Amino acid sequence: MERDIELAELALQNQATWKVLEFAQNSREASTRLHGIAVGLLPFASAAVGTSALLIYSSLGAAFLTLVGINSFVNINGLRLLQYRLAVEEGQARIRLRGGVAVHGPEIDAPTPPSLPRQMDPMGSVTRGARWIVAVDLGASGPLLVSGLLVRYGNGRPGLTAALVISAVALSAISVASWLIWSRRHSQRTETSLATELRRLFADEA
Repeated sequence: MERDIELAELALQNQATWKVLEFAQNSREASTRLHGIAVGLLPFASAAVGTSALLIYSSLGAAFLTLVGINSFVNINGLRLLQYRLAVEEGQARIRLRGGVAVHGPEIDAPTPPSLPRQMDPMGSVTRGARWIVAVDLGASGPLLVSGLLVRYGNGRPGLTAALVISAVALSAISVASWLIWSRRHSQRTETSLATELRRLFADEA
């Protein structure tokens, strides 16, 4: 009877692990589709407004997509660690079914979740993809805004043109670098928090 319960728990944990991955993939795809819709609307918008206004509005759209992307990344990263915790619980169920024998690496080193840069499974790829979508949005928003300003005000004014171009490059570089640093630290904080929680859980079970 107890073994049947363990097998049922194992099956539920395995199913939940795949469901979490599916949800993360759907979340990233929703963000990607939103980008596709925004790009698809550009030809229609260009017919309604001038080039300068289109570029400025596009920069605002990129800023909005950045906020959507950040929220998506944070949620997907949380799902990444939830999937790992489910995998740990699944591994513990397998150990109990084997009579206390740990076989696979994650079962032995379970309290240490993988860092995002080194996680090469599908969940790691989905999370990194969401992270780089935000980087692209941040890198595009500044140049789009500056391009719109150049079209409107830059004709025959080389000094203003040079200043705006330098500002665009600096803004993009600073924005992308800041995001990559923040997102890396966010991932590390959540990984450390989960590791602490798992160690506490293992200590209580011991």
